[in-house]
Parts: sequence; C-alpha cells; structure tokens
Amino acid sequence: MNNMTIQQLRRDIESRIAANEAKIEDNQASIGTTLAEAERSGPIGADGERHVTLNQDRRLELLFKDIEHLGAANRRQRARLAQAREVEADEARIDASMGEPSTPTRAGNSAVRNGEVNLSVSNR
Repeated sequence: MNNMTIQQLRRDIESRIAANEAKIEDNQASIGTTLAEAERSGPIGADGERHVTLNQDRRLELLFKDIEHLGAANRRQRARLAQAREVEADEARIDASMGEPSTPTRAGNSAVRNGEVNLSVSNR
C-alpha cells in the first residue's frame, strides 16, 4: 500500500469491505443449504427430529466463526474508511482553498537564459 493516493486507499478499503460482505453472504447461504439438507435427510434423534451430522456441525461451526471474523474485520475496515474519508475531505478543502494564482509570480525561480543561471546576492 505504499505510495497510494488517498483515493486509491479509500477504494482499496471499500473493495475489502465489499469482498468480506460477499463472503459473509456466501457463508450465510451455505449455512441455509446445510440446515435445509439436514432437515431433509439428517439423522433422526431421540426427540424424533432430524439433526445435523457431525461433519455438518463442524462445517456450520467453521462458517459461523468465519462470519464472526469477517464482521470484525469489516468493523476495523469501516473505521479505517472513515479516517480515509476525513483525510480525503481535508485534501479536497486544501486543494480548493489553494486555487491557482491569477498571475504566475515565478517566486522561488531563478532566471535561466541560454543555459545560464543569473543569481543576485545582496548583503543588506
């Protein structure tokens, strides 16, 4: 992430949040599919109800943990995004306040003619 502009950084953070949200949705869909499968064909327990298998239970546990971790990651990314947006807004305000001078002043430039630099030094 070195040498990124603030706009690039903001877009990168937004992209990470969107990717995490897509993974969360995929995990939620997988949970729904697994539970529906268990309702259709899972083993019947002592209570007469269908249950998830041991493998399904492990998979569900992993999916729920992944959702939890992705949610935590997104909370951190949203905090970073808020900071990036503040910096971006500050930069926009600074750029707007600076504007272009109406007449170039050549302040800070020395006179250059025919490859020669003319400098004047004053001992006042």
